[in-house]
Amino acid sequence: MPKIIKPSKGTFTSANITVDSAGRIVSASSGTAGDSNIFPSYIAQTGTYTAQPGTNKIYVYAVGGGGGGGGQFGSGRGNGGIGGSGLAVIPVSAPYTAAIVVGNPGSGTTGTGQSGSAGTASTLDTNTVVANGGNGGSGRGSTPGNTGSFSVASPATSLFDYSPIGSASCDLIFGGSSNTASRGGPGQGPGSSGGSGAVVIYEPLG
Repeated sequence: MPKIIKPSKGTFTSANITVDSAGRIVSASSGTAGDSNIFPSYIAQTGTYTAQPGTNKIYVYAVGGGGGGGGQFGSGRGNGGIGGSGLAVIPVSAPYTAAIVVGNPGSGTTGTGQSGSAGTASTLDTNTVVANGGNGGSGRGSTPGNTGSFSVASPATSLFDYSPIGSASCDLIFGGSSNTASRGGPGQGPGSSGGSGAVVIYEPLG
């Protein structure tokens, strides 16, 4: 049974424990707990975010606008690309404000053989957090638009980048469908617009 060989008397919260090669506890100290309680304080609108007094860090979930679907040429047309998405953490000190831009969806096209347009980026402070929009789908062939990318700049740190897996956890990040309707018979099916982007900011409670 492990025993403490270096005095570490007391009660420790979120403890940091060091164990040697013989399985003995050689040190113990209080650590820092994770944020078990967070709440969304800013959701999905272009404007200015202001942190609540006492906030020392924020979590930012950003999604770029989805790309528009391509207009059919023959039997091929592509879906719009999914907007890039990810989660970042940023240390802040009050008073903290940041400019927010929510990405717009790319437009689909009714033009035969034309590609849809790309969605635009959702950003915090221009480049601190950037979720780029998805590209438009092809109107010639079934090639879908590329998924947007996600990036951060100091002082932000990326916790999750969902873009490489093409995360489609909610309608906000879907690209536009290539075949939502058929107008004028085969060969002229229009593409739909992509989904709108989003920015959601979470603040730890307490």
